[in-house]
Amino acid sequence: MVVASPHVAFGSRGVAKLVESLSQPKEIANLAVNLATLNSQLSNQESKMQALANDGAVLAVLTKLLESPDADVREQTALAISSLTLVFQGRLAATDSGAMAALGTALADANASVRAASAKALESVSMSRDGCSAMAAPASGSLVRKLTAALDDAHKPVVVGSIAALANLLRLDLGVDEALAAKIVPKLAKLVDPSQRDRKLLETGLQALWNLSNAPQGKQGSILDGVLDVLPQHVKQGQPNVRRLAAGCIMAITINKDGKLQSLPCADALMLLLIDPDSDAATVRDAVGALKNMTEYPKVRKFVDQWAKQHNVGEKMQDMFDRVMYDAMPWPSSHRYQHQNVAPGGVAAEEEARLRATWGYPQPFSEGM
Repeated sequence: MVVASPHVAFGSRGVAKLVESLSQPKEIANLAVNLATLNSQLSNQESKMQALANDGAVLAVLTKLLESPDADVREQTALAISSLTLVFQGRLAATDSGAMAALGTALADANASVRAASAKALESVSMSRDGCSAMAAPASGSLVRKLTAALDDAHKPVVVGSIAALANLLRLDLGVDEALAAKIVPKLAKLVDPSQRDRKLLETGLQALWNLSNAPQGKQGSILDGVLDVLPQHVKQGQPNVRRLAAGCIMAITINKDGKLQSLPCADALMLLLIDPDSDAATVRDAVGALKNMTEYPKVRKFVDQWAKQHNVGEKMQDMFDRVMYDAMPWPSSHRYQHQNVAPGGVAAEEEARLRATWGYPQPFSEGM
């Protein structure tokens, strides 16, 4: 393990001197120590900006150092990039220097610590929208595919950084097709399996699954790989944030017709979550959203109706299912919803036509439907 030197380059120009040393031939033998010392100084915004002086020229140097034969140098270099890319100027310089592609290559490094540091750096880049855009660019070299492959890494820190970066990318619908082609869903299914004991991996895996399932092709992939089957267990038995994330995954998947048809096993868990006094507002919102989608399937609607009566959920919720439903009213009072087919004529059909016209969707009952 490389330790930062307490005798190198402290003072007002400490960061600048350390950055200069990375390009000096006489300091080749001290690169790992100098990088570790630099990393120890980059804990604040001011130091990062000092390191990024001269239009971020340090990133070009760091990108080359990722190819060093010394594993300690490669690891410390990736950690330096991770720190510097937390600021906008660092991400710009990293993009210009080709650091994204170099980090993607380092994800397959023979040294586990180098792989973990590279995954951490890519996670740092992905924490901003501009960073995600840079990672998704062709010049970055199929990063989504490489990050997806890294989910099978035996070294847990590599998986932690990789899944976090993927979750951030998928949140913006970037790389969905590439991730699906790389078989991300079976890998996510493994991460969110009820046997998963690492809470951070479980939560990040569920967030990535939710983000993936927000895309139409992601929903279909999740359904085909049977991910919907394991989510009710998390809704029932997980920690509060795990329960919320699992409900969100179900909500995203059940927008798909096939998801609705396979959602009946999720209904009991979601109803319990809905009436749980410990559920916060965000959790209730996601549970309601999931049930809204699911109850478009008559079997689920019937189950929810019976469940509400059997469990005495209270007059307010009981009234939701017992009172007369009018098609012109919004959910939950109405038997129909805005994204269902609507019978010709009437207020509901007119509202459906207006909504579709607003967003440029095909009109009801047209050939494009």
